[in-house]
Amino acid sequence: MLPLITIPLLLGWLLSRRCLNRSDWLSVTGETIALALVLTLVGVNGCLRLLGSQVHFGLNSLELSVWLTLFLQGVCSAWLLWKIPSETRRSPLDRRAWRSIVVLSVSVLLFTNAQQIANIDDDYWIHAPLQGLMRSGNFPPFNPYFSDLPMIGHYGRNLAIASFSFLSGWDVFLSQHLLTSGLQLTTLWLFFGTFLRASNRWQAALLGTGFLYFGINAGGRAGLIDTMQNNNAFVHLYLALLLSLTVEVWKNGSRTATILAGLCLGSYAIVYETHFGLVFLTILTATPILWSRGLIGKKQALTSLGILAVAAPLALTQGGPLTQIAQKALHRTEAGQVQTLSKGMQNQSQSLAISFPKKNLFQILLEPGEYQRVSHIYTLNTPLKLLYTPPSTDRGYAYIWSWAVLKIHFLPLYLLPFSVFILWRKGSFEGLFLGVFGTISFLTPALVNFGPIYESEYYRWEFAASLGFAGALGLALGVVSELRPTAPFAVRRGRLVVRRDGFKVILICLIALLNSWAGLHFVSGRLSKALRQAPNNWLVFPSTQDWLTRHRVLDFDNLDYSAAAWLKKAVRPGDRLLTNFDQENNFSILFESTLTGLTGARCVGHALPTDKEAIGTTPFRRGPAAVLFWDAFRGEPLRQLEVNWVYY
Repeated sequence: MLPLITIPLLLGWLLSRRCLNRSDWLSVTGETIALALVLTLVGVNGCLRLLGSQVHFGLNSLELSVWLTLFLQGVCSAWLLWKIPSETRRSPLDRRAWRSIVVLSVSVLLFTNAQQIANIDDDYWIHAPLQGLMRSGNFPPFNPYFSDLPMIGHYGRNLAIASFSFLSGWDVFLSQHLLTSGLQLTTLWLFFGTFLRASNRWQAALLGTGFLYFGINAGGRAGLIDTMQNNNAFVHLYLALLLSLTVEVWKNGSRTATILAGLCLGSYAIVYETHFGLVFLTILTATPILWSRGLIGKKQALTSLGILAVAAPLALTQGGPLTQIAQKALHRTEAGQVQTLSKGMQNQSQSLAISFPKKNLFQILLEPGEYQRVSHIYTLNTPLKLLYTPPSTDRGYAYIWSWAVLKIHFLPLYLLPFSVFILWRKGSFEGLFLGVFGTISFLTPALVNFGPIYESEYYRWEFAASLGFAGALGLALGVVSELRPTAPFAVRRGRLVVRRDGFKVILICLIALLNSWAGLHFVSGRLSKALRQAPNNWLVFPSTQDWLTRHRVLDFDNLDYSAAAWLKKAVRPGDRLLTNFDQENNFSILFESTLTGLTGARCVGHALPTDKEAIGTTPFRRGPAAVLFWDAFRGEPLRQLEVNWVYY
């Protein structure tokens, strides 16, 4: 099956090389992989929503959906090969651009692999079982522990991993590791290639991309290099691809780029619905600005709005929170119905309720915890530590201009006026996209209430805001770095002479070093720790059995792995499994998460978290039926839970 991955890759290559006329290998490679993933996800999700969870021709619904998608992609590839000749000549990369991208790529790959080997995924307890269930043909997604609770939130990344697992023949754990590392590199190439095409200067591409990967500085995150687990690698790949395609539409009014960007943006809704809204509003806001300045014509403005016309119907019909909102509006369901659910029910079903404008206008709800509330730069042993103030341990609202919110960020936010001034004068499409994206991200949680659960998820908005601001700052410094033909430095009579452009170089280097200091410190520390923990295996992924049994927090040993391998062959879609799991703490559920990820059997017998427990508490306690069965070994609880398998 693995060779069949060449079909979506061929389609992505044809679209990038022949339809979008990309000429450098960096842009072609990045767009090829990104388009292959996005178009596969669109096809598989669409087929699954038509097929449901039934078995057809001996194949579960996921496997059949993948086959149908590959067939359609093969037809499209054959048509493109026949219809559109290759006319674009290849253009080589500048030697300094080559060196820059190689250094960045090696750094990103080393760190991503090391972190995935050393740590389990963020929110492992929900993602691992969802991937295992989808791989076994369970669709649409329901909560892994409560089969009557549909998962309203984003599931695109889990579906992509399950699809890749089927195509490659590898389990979902190894598939996730390989995809995450690959997409981190692809995102890097997309950003670098987009910035390089725009400016034709390696300095601007290096500064823009470097600030995104090492200089975001939002809370405890350094940048994209250490923000790759959970959904993040997929989220930022989509963002980089949409930036590339949208800029192409603004510059050339390309209809192909319009359709591809619309499909990508529409698919974004099941990967990360918040970023779908952010990019949608970014295009809607930036297009009139560019038109009013005369930077784009009427054709480009209309085609860029065409992106939204393609994306909106797809986002509203393919599942996720936006489909739920559309169905509520269509059937006139009361939005306040979510408020009547218990806190535990809202949390487990990922319920969403939107109100605008919010009651606490221009305020965000800050949760306890230093990691999200203080930029890492203020905690290091530098003079900036004088600005550090410990965050409040209370949960409450704070104005977005208060120090409680501003200290989440660093230079990208503080120097935003400088970035706007430089990029506005330059007329930078990429800078405008990122600047508007960051501004909308910063203001959205201050203007909109997202309900009792997602109102607390302020950090995703703050990181997105800093991402946009960091990219804009890097591009602005790239504009400033444009030097005259004369050298910025010279040696006269044995003395170094600094010319005016030389002072610009020194200033840019100082800003870049200061803004990336926390990121470099964080990344080097994590790599050193990974090397100490596993000196012989910190770069190449071990076998899944070795990786699972190595992490003691999973409580999964070799005998469990052997039992799971046997069970996987016998489990059918929809089978339910009861284990004698412990009732200790949040981490107790990780054993069952691993078991479901390997076998595809749904674990049952859980109780919802109580309303007094914190948001994000896992359902690690036994429900009444499970308690009764394990205490008395009576059969009635098994019939009540509709159990197919008991794991003791």
